[in-house]
Amino acid sequence: MTPTSLYVSRRVCLPPIVAATAFDILRLAGARADQPATWTLETPSALLVLNDVRPLPDHPTLPLRQAPGRLRSTSRRRSYPVEVEVTAWSGSRSEIGVRLVGRSVPLDDGWRQRRYLDLAHATADHLAVTFDTLVGAWTEEVARETVAQAAQ
Repeated sequence: MTPTSLYVSRRVCLPPIVAATAFDILRLAGARADQPATWTLETPSALLVLNDVRPLPDHPTLPLRQAPGRLRSTSRRRSYPVEVEVTAWSGSRSEIGVRLVGRSVPLDDGWRQRRYLDLAHATADHLAVTFDTLVGAWTEEVARETVAQAAQ
């Protein structure tokens, strides 16, 4: 069966503003020293190199964060132009998406399509887990600070 879209996404149980903040933290943590506007995210099978986040107008149907970049396998040189975005799914959930840009992978092509989709799924999974891990760490830190202040 041929997919009708090459958009890959994962929903996370994070309010939209929290997911957007996690995206910003990842951007700052992965920024390259020689090019601060470029940042990298590496999964076991994929390497995602993103350019700085695009400013977007505040509108409920537009992504909260969006960054253009290139997605490639850690073992190969061929890369795919993509956009990574964080959008509001609801008031309490968000969606992390990887969108292919351009026509570098036709919808009816077997191996290139499979290769791209494998990388996009791995990247979306990794981003979702990373967002959850970041927010979990924040929650633990806030709880420790609250207990420490209550003990004083």
